[in-house]
Amino acid sequence: MNKLHPIIRYSIVLTAITLVVALLLAQVNNMTAKIITTRQAAAQTEARAKVLAGTAYDIESFKAEDRTDEYEFMMWEYQSEGATVAYAVQSVGQGYGGAIEIMIGINAEFNILGVDILSQTETPGLGSKAAQPQFLEQFAGKTAPIEGIAAISGATVTTKAVTGIIAAGIDYARITAAAAATAVQADEQAGEGEEVI
Repeated sequence: MNKLHPIIRYSIVLTAITLVVALLLAQVNNMTAKIITTRQAAAQTEARAKVLAGTAYDIESFKAEDRTDEYEFMMWEYQSEGATVAYAVQSVGQGYGGAIEIMIGINAEFNILGVDILSQTETPGLGSKAAQPQFLEQFAGKTAPIEGIAAISGATVTTKAVTGIIAAGIDYARITAAAAATAVQADEQAGEGEEVI
């Protein structure tokens, strides 16, 4: 019987092993994807509740999602008795060490109610201090443009990035709310002009 050259035989064995491992990894990915998505949604819900603590509302609705060259946004609107009382904006932008994902609670006047950092990859011991309450509490009551934030020592790039991401989130909420109000007015005016038969 003709024996295969050892290099060919090893190549076939390695290819078979690689295919089996790739199939196993794909199966594990399929099994865990739903769990990861569920946990991310739960973390998002928890963060919205945290940044809106003390805000009374009876209706929560997903409002918008958008992306620019620098930022990504998701926005929820909160109403009480038919009037908007708050917004929650998830704002993502670049920091020193990578993406920073922030949840911002904003009242109807676009002042910050609360801020929570959902994820960040900033330098441990320096930029990672941006997630500490004593830094985040500085933003309460502020609106865009944001001024008067004490920088984190040794992490001015992170401080500027977090401040910029939060300011962009407020601006996004303001623009999205104004566009929604304009659309509602246009619909109402269109409805008034219709002839009733």
